[in-house]
Amino acid sequence: MIGQWIARFVFGFGLMLCTQIPHFMNQYTLVLSGAAAAYAKQVNTYEAIADMHGFPSAKAMIQNHLVNDEPSVQEMAREQLNILKEYVLIETTLERFERQNLFEKLWAMQNPQLQYLLKQTYIHFKWGIPFTQDALVYGVVGGITLSLLVDLQFKLIKVLWGRLSRRKVLQAKEIAQG
Repeated sequence: MIGQWIARFVFGFGLMLCTQIPHFMNQYTLVLSGAAAAYAKQVNTYEAIADMHGFPSAKAMIQNHLVNDEPSVQEMAREQLNILKEYVLIETTLERFERQNLFEKLWAMQNPQLQYLLKQTYIHFKWGIPFTQDALVYGVVGGITLSLLVDLQFKLIKVLWGRLSRRKVLQAKEIAQG
């Protein structure tokens, strides 16, 4: 009786938790898109400045600044180079994100270089009840899986406890006979 209630509770918890996964991924995609737009604006500004001063590209201008004698110019150039690299990373991640299924998206979200975006998404994430097909499928599959895993652990404990109890009974009988 109690086991059935626990299984139902675990299923419900798993259902509610797993329906949030597609919703969270949508929120992450929005954060990723916002970051891509911000970086694009910055990179476009670098390109315009490079073009204004006769450099073939922003990267060429930054490379020129890296060999400048002034340490502050070198530091700014290193920061700009990091921004260019991060922009490329975010753009490629966003492009892949649009083509991937939910499992591949979960894997892509674990990119250590973009963990700050994942944390930002987590901080601003609002729980909801998404009624999309993906959310319902994830919820049902996740709820059943979690329920089965918990049920399996209870059954495993019950089997091990039964074996331990039988072993103690047999040892007690051997001591009594011996």
